[in-house]
Amino acid sequence: MQSFEDILRNIALILINPLVYLTAGLLFLTLTKKHRRFFTASLTLVFYLVFAPLSSNVFMKFWAVPDTYNPKTQYDAVVVLAGAINMEWHIREKSGKAGENIFMPVNYVRTTQQTERILAGIYFVKNGHAKKLLFGDWAASNSAGTAHEGQIISGRYFSQLLESNQYEVYGEVKRTTDEAFKMKKIAEEQKLKKILLVTSQSHMKRALAMFKKQGLSPDTFSVNKRIFVFSFDDILPKGYGLNATYESLYELSGYVIYKLTGKL
Repeated sequence: MQSFEDILRNIALILINPLVYLTAGLLFLTLTKKHRRFFTASLTLVFYLVFAPLSSNVFMKFWAVPDTYNPKTQYDAVVVLAGAINMEWHIREKSGKAGENIFMPVNYVRTTQQTERILAGIYFVKNGHAKKLLFGDWAASNSAGTAHEGQIISGRYFSQLLESNQYEVYGEVKRTTDEAFKMKKIAEEQKLKKILLVTSQSHMKRALAMFKKQGLSPDTFSVNKRIFVFSFDDILPKGYGLNATYESLYELSGYVIYKLTGKL
């Protein structure tokens, strides 16, 4: 049985999809005869705002959390949030459904833009800015099976680049709330005072709020940064503008849902 939080999340995933409203708007225009010019102009404006990268860039300028990372501090731990690789591909690989990719080398990691957070965490440890790296073992599932991100990352990144005492893959997690809750227990057990939180720029606001809800006050370092610089190119509608708009709405809706459910 789905929890209230899961129900809200599933509803939100539908409501934040811009294409739903654009399709509804086009359908409405085919049915209405009144005020067609007004509705056509309104729909055109919505199309533009959704596909223009400028919209998400402006949103991120006000949404982003400034880094508080201090290079002169040696942190007890750097906490890297899960969701750094393409888990759907790895689930297919584990189930044997990626076997057609005969060109893939052994222990290959299907990366995403979010993999940058893994590299950042390793950097901080390798260069002495943090004593150890902590990473949750995200269990991702779909109809093809289940795979554990922590196990994949540990075997294909951490164990090859860090000493065994320099990283720890802690318990199974499914959401950022799990990571914040378990990090509170780990911080108490291991007496961690100075913690550095690493995740993507768009996700940091929500993640930091969850950690603070657990009484933790980590310093922050965001990856996948989008620096707001007014550019004529960003004014033009582009395909990736739709993805950027969806990402912005996803984080905004996630923040609202967790706020309503008392998770932050």
